[in-house]
Amino acid sequence: MMKQTILLTLLVGAASAQPPWVRAPEASFVGGSATQGKQHKRMEMMKMWHLTDALNLSEEEAQKFFPRYKALGEELKQIGEQQKALLEQIREKAESGEDIDKRDLDRIVKEVSELEQTRIERKQKFFEGLDDMLSPNQRARYLGFDLRFRKELREGIRDRHGPEGMKKRKKMGRMKRDRKRPRF
Repeated sequence: MMKQTILLTLLVGAASAQPPWVRAPEASFVGGSATQGKQHKRMEMMKMWHLTDALNLSEEEAQKFFPRYKALGEELKQIGEQQKALLEQIREKAESGEDIDKRDLDRIVKEVSELEQTRIERKQKFFEGLDDMLSPNQRARYLGFDLRFRKELREGIRDRHGPEGMKKRKKMGRMKRDRKRPRF
């Protein structure tokens, strides 16, 4: 049972660690305001601008690249929603105090793992399909772009709010989370 709990915790962590552009703004901000949706769109635009700059895309290259890139984002979003729905089933059972059947847990773990493998395959297929529009140097710069972009975002937020602001926000977030649902 301990092994299953650890595995479930890892899967929940992996699913919640999805980049924000994978999720729809409405799904990301349950009960959120229109302002949060605007922030999501603004972040998307900023990401596209940084990506265009990092890859040094010409207008013609951008017109070919971004439709494919957005299609990949939609596919990944759908996969993420499927994973989230599966993990929600287990979370609901755990919160209600209902016993979790080993077969159900194993089935969900397998399905979430298969979806994660599909995600990896889609990303690989997308990357391999960039041959016809990007140079090897551009493809190499694209490879690490997401990690660098997320790091820059985190650093920008930290710099904007300062260390004290981040500590306060973390504490407030933890208090809200504790009120909403028990942790398992």
